[in-house]
Amino acid sequence: MHALLINYVFAEDGASGALRWRRMIKYLSRRGWTFDVVARGAEARVGDAGELGIDVPGLRRVALAPDPRRIKLESIDWIWPALRGVRALVRGGRHDLLVSSSTPGAAHFVGWLASLCLRRPWVADFRDPFINANVVTYARPWQIWFLRRAERQVVRRALLVVANTQQALRKAQSEHPRHASKIVAVPNGADPDELEGIVPRRGAARFQMVYAGRFYEGRLPDPLLAALGLLKGRAPDLVEGFRLVLVGPFSRRYTAPHDPALAADLAARFGVADLVEATGNVPHREALAHLLGADALLLFHFLGQDVPFIPGKLYEYLQVGRPIFAITDPQGEAGQILEASGLAAAVGTTDPPAIAEALAGFLERCRCATALPWRPNPAVAERYRSDRLAELFDSLVRGRIGSTSAPERRRSG
Repeated sequence: MHALLINYVFAEDGASGALRWRRMIKYLSRRGWTFDVVARGAEARVGDAGELGIDVPGLRRVALAPDPRRIKLESIDWIWPALRGVRALVRGGRHDLLVSSSTPGAAHFVGWLASLCLRRPWVADFRDPFINANVVTYARPWQIWFLRRAERQVVRRALLVVANTQQALRKAQSEHPRHASKIVAVPNGADPDELEGIVPRRGAARFQMVYAGRFYEGRLPDPLLAALGLLKGRAPDLVEGFRLVLVGPFSRRYTAPHDPALAADLAARFGVADLVEATGNVPHREALAHLLGADALLLFHFLGQDVPFIPGKLYEYLQVGRPIFAITDPQGEAGQILEASGLAAAVGTTDPPAIAEALAGFLERCRCATALPWRPNPAVAERYRSDRLAELFDSLVRGRIGSTSAPERRRSG
């Protein structure tokens, strides 16, 4: 099967949406798939994937389309450059299937329009729904109304709609009951092959905890750093030789570059500048090296909105196999996965004293594992391997195409 993927972030190293589909393409290629991709780029270019520096097994050609960035809402004005990229790739041969992956939602609009023009089945991969934590912070009421209608049309017309968590699946099926049968779940995952050949990276700290991800206004680690400050005052022996390494950018806005002053000021405010290191943005393989060099990992997952979202780093953490301290709802989907892994302790609050108490217990357990050893469950990490998820996606798509007649495909696409 030869597919055309529209994925805005595909060309960006380390982006969660890019990793999801680079891994998927790699393993789908072993099941007879090949792909062309339309993605955002600094300039309009079309060429073989290797020539453009995107070396993924099964990936043939890539069209890079610049984003004019005049319209913030779901990058709507990227639709037209992306459609030109679609046209350039279509000239190179026939595609059996179109796949669009958000965010932004412009990818789905491109998939929809391309499917109408090309008369090909179309799969809409919702990594995030149209109404998500980022959108609701700036969208006006009429924009929310528009996005809800757009999402309904995408769900109605796509051959298959993919959610990336079970919570997102249930939410989508409840909001679109007439099309619930074509809404399925394919989680994010991680590829253990990516860990091969990486030299673990760590500093001189006796105990190093690592977080990999982005912090920005509205999602800064104030509660955690406040808790660390409390722990430093109450139990200095427990944090002696301790280092928290935050691998990823600190910024005022989600899309802004790393601001070292913001990270330094925040650590100084809570009196933990000597315990915290912020690396800024690093290549994905370097981030993995930090994870492999850690004694423990940190998952900070508070969005402040009712969004069915699991950080993609959780699945990489499972493959790395280090103990995980998680600030997340223990009863939520991420919390349940962590509990099943046997490698995590979760605290479901942003209250610094409560976090400090939980963190103290976690550090004591890590440093004295013989008293209460971690009991990892390899089956959980196995469940979220990229090869297994590609097998699931292949089965769902082929099953849907096989059970849908050609007239029905034209109506849905």
